Amino acid sequence: MNRTTPETRQHEAARVQAETTPCRFSSQQYRWLIDAGILTTEHRVELIEGEIRTMAPMGPAHRRSMRRLNTWLVLHAGDEYVVESQLSIDLSEALTPDPDFILARWREDGYPEEENPGRDDVLLAIEVAESSLEYNLGEKARAYARAGIAELWVVDIPHRQIHVFIHPSDDGYRSHALAGEDEAVTALLIPNLTLPVSEAL
Repeated sequence: MNRTTPETRQHEAARVQAETTPCRFSSQQYRWLIDAGILTTEHRVELIEGEIRTMAPMGPAHRRSMRRLNTWLVLHAGDEYVVESQLSIDLSEALTPDPDFILARWREDGYPEEENPGRDDVLLAIEVAESSLEYNLGEKARAYARAGIAELWVVDIPHRQIHVFIHPSDDGYRSHALAGEDEAVTALLIPNLTLPVSEAL
């Protein structure tokens, strides 16, 4: 019969915890992994709450939505705003997501090469979701809210609608609305930007 002691049980508990506890990174450490070439664009990852997450692969409907949105945003955003697609942005010490799109404030310096738009620059974040819908509406939306991103749109491909999140807090967005395929959404901080939902599908 094998006997266990408090010491062996403690060692076993520590081993199990070490095997199941994810390794956490800061945004600075994550940037170092990118700059060192350890993480590349082929990996399709982002840093969410200190964990390096693999992003869902894009299906045909996702790619179509990305193309349509890119064309529409560039045409309608105007010269006052910067449109970026799938650009890593540092939003907090443990949050460096790759939003499908952001609309940021225009700056005279044009954002230096070593500086991407940050939390105070981003007016609107947009995610296109198909297989990753639950994740984008849940954990990722809460992360954006805790980082103080004023507004998040999630293009819901399966249900052909857009989720609009505004009024961020530490517990998530306090307001969540839906716009159907025959409706349009207007950006809270960019009132002249009204997107017909059908243009994103």
